[in-house]
Amino acid sequence: FFFRPEHTHQQIYVSFPMLSEPTYDYLQLISSSISTFFCLFVVLCYLFIRPLRSYYTRLVFWLNLSDLIGCLSIFIGYGSTGGLRCEISGGLNQFFYLASLLWITCICFNYYLSFVLRKTNIWKLEIMYHVLCWSIPAATVITILFFHGFGFAEIWCWITTEHDILRWSMYYGPEIFLLVIVQILYIGIIIKLRKTYSEYLPVNDPTSVQRSRLINPNLGLLLTLYIVLLLIIRVPGIITRFLEAINVNSAVWANIEAATTPLQGLLDSFFFFFDKQAQWELSMIFCCSRQPKAPKVEELAIQSSLRSLTPLDYQRSLQDIMPETRPTSVSVFVGTWNLGTSSPPKELSDWIPHNDYDIYSIGTQECKYEIKDGQAEQDWFKRLEHHMGPNYWVVSSISLWDIRLIVFANSKHAKDVTITNIKSDKEATGIGHVLGNKGGVGVSFNLEKTSFCFVNCHLAAHQSMVTNRNLNVEEIVCGLQLTNSLHFDILNSHHHLFWFGDLNYRIDLPREEVMNLIAERDLTKLLEHDQLTKEMKRNAVLHGFLELPVNFPPTYLFEKGSRVYSDKKMRIPSWCDRILFKTLPGVCLKGVDDSYTSCDTVDTRSSDFFFLSISAFGFLTSVFSDHAPVSAVFEAEIIPYSFARPRDLDQISGWQIEFTCLEGINIFRHRTIISLSQRTVRRIDPFITMWNPLLNQDFSTAIITNNYNPVWQGKDIPTLGPIRTTRRELEKQHVFLKLRDHSRLGQDDSIGQCVVPLGLAMGTDAHEFACMLTWKGRPCGELRGSFHVRLVSISSEAV
Repeated sequence: FFFRPEHTHQQIYVSFPMLSEPTYDYLQLISSSISTFFCLFVVLCYLFIRPLRSYYTRLVFWLNLSDLIGCLSIFIGYGSTGGLRCEISGGLNQFFYLASLLWITCICFNYYLSFVLRKTNIWKLEIMYHVLCWSIPAATVITILFFHGFGFAEIWCWITTEHDILRWSMYYGPEIFLLVIVQILYIGIIIKLRKTYSEYLPVNDPTSVQRSRLINPNLGLLLTLYIVLLLIIRVPGIITRFLEAINVNSAVWANIEAATTPLQGLLDSFFFFFDKQAQWELSMIFCCSRQPKAPKVEELAIQSSLRSLTPLDYQRSLQDIMPETRPTSVSVFVGTWNLGTSSPPKELSDWIPHNDYDIYSIGTQECKYEIKDGQAEQDWFKRLEHHMGPNYWVVSSISLWDIRLIVFANSKHAKDVTITNIKSDKEATGIGHVLGNKGGVGVSFNLEKTSFCFVNCHLAAHQSMVTNRNLNVEEIVCGLQLTNSLHFDILNSHHHLFWFGDLNYRIDLPREEVMNLIAERDLTKLLEHDQLTKEMKRNAVLHGFLELPVNFPPTYLFEKGSRVYSDKKMRIPSWCDRILFKTLPGVCLKGVDDSYTSCDTVDTRSSDFFFLSISAFGFLTSVFSDHAPVSAVFEAEIIPYSFARPRDLDQISGWQIEFTCLEGINIFRHRTIISLSQRTVRRIDPFITMWNPLLNQDFSTAIITNNYNPVWQGKDIPTLGPIRTTRRELEKQHVFLKLRDHSRLGQDDSIGQCVVPLGLAMGTDAHEFACMLTWKGRPCGELRGSFHVRLVSISSEAV
């Protein structure tokens, strides 16, 4: 949108005498004003309408912010013919115009990764985008300043006419290169969209037709329109400069450039409206449209008494069906500690007893300290390996800044034999949602047929930041890619899931009252005012997670070197360090009695001596960090390989999962970044995606239009299968269900997820089920239905 004609006024007005000088200037100002208005609208919408904030809209925000400042730079230099004001206007002009082109290229590259290459973790590239989009323009501005190139360019403030080499090297060369890249990528995207749509559209099978919902030709049309308009806006400026370079009259193209170039901001603002959520939220605000009301929180609480069996009841039923089958289990140790940037001790046995358990998962926060050689990350992991000894091997280790996680396994569980499918990932939730001072790291793997997932996180600090902590959890849930299916998050994809770390939830009581209750050892009353306990009870975060009984005092904030609660800034003692767990229905995970505790005999003051003191609870303590380390031990059921014996596979042809009915009850959409009591009430077109690890593909139901209580029956629901396996293995399997909202413009939106066990549906009679749908760890309705698992064919011996 920056106007760059370097020809003289006389040249223009000779070619176009009907265009007076005031009219010519007004035309540029009007175009710039239009772009300024739309860019400012997008920027304000992003800043003040929080549900609109997402990774995609954040990129568009930076693009429109660049356009906005670029437009304002035009007004800064308006009427100036030189001097400091003109140079400032020219510098801003150059910097933000080039930044705008770079952001367009990055957004285009994002589209390409998403639709053509089908990448799912593209948001991890945002830091790289910021580096490119700000450093390259800064380098060009510094170079031009070095050669004193900014000034009055006969009509506008930019690079002066005597610096042609700077113009082509610092602006026109990069512009041509970026425009070519953008066109190539967009053409590739449009070809992919049309090819995908044409492949699935002619198919008469409803199941296959549903796959075309992910890609809609309307998106290709919008991108095509954007390409055409982008060329209309950009090409005249390039042609003008080329004609000037060969001494040909360029007045016609210069006038076209004057009329179109300032409209770049208007064009870029429409990126914002490609997003379905943005369309809906803005229509709710400006058009005052309304849809049927979503259920209230109180109504949802009444419906929470579901008919699905508890894991214990389920296990007992399976033992009745197959009394000869005895499930095996492994012991799991989980530990977390905020080191407070202190050096860890050499001796860790009081916190991490070695050679006692099968799996060890150890997470730390603020694990940063000075060492002579190497880095703290390497030193800490080496200390843990030395502590665990030769009987354990490292399954995986990962760090996000000072947040670290390492998982050990006993050597009897060999890599690539009993432990497979190892994954690790990290998600930053700190400043700007890109810095790793806060965030989470995760490790997942399969132990025989059982999937484990461990997430260590450090959430937002301070007493009043409860909502921010809840939002950090949601970001980590969405960001960690540790599942085998792209459609399901980590909360509904693993048999055993452990969530721990410095969660930073505080106690909502005056400090003096908390100190008195600690002295009286009245932990029950303290827990009643614990923020995490209250947030989980009202279904605001981590729905379905459990915590072992808390029988230890608050783990934060201590005076370093003692077990005395610090009065620094009058912080309220709290249980910041927690360990939560969740398991799929039909799989047993239980905590060992009295294993959930804080350690009071680990010293970080020095590796050579201990500083001992006695706390109010009478514990022998010597902790130098202002947090206490916490640990818990669990017994986790595993599904062994023996469930799928080769001789059984020779006898069985396959199984089918047949749903007779599916019913959504009071479905609603949470707003993206708002408390639980505020939800988006909008039109939804729901359908359900079904997945099982033994299936080669996902299956989807028909789409029900505009319905908060959808019902699918008969041909609306596909049959899942065939699944070639044994009865014993299938009884431990689950069907993963994801309720989604069909989108006409892009990728379908997620509404909620749930998991249904197959073990009690093995037979001719349909088994009824009911489960709570959750979205990022929060309830969003209920899904009921009936299904049964049917054997397609079996040999006479097996019968």
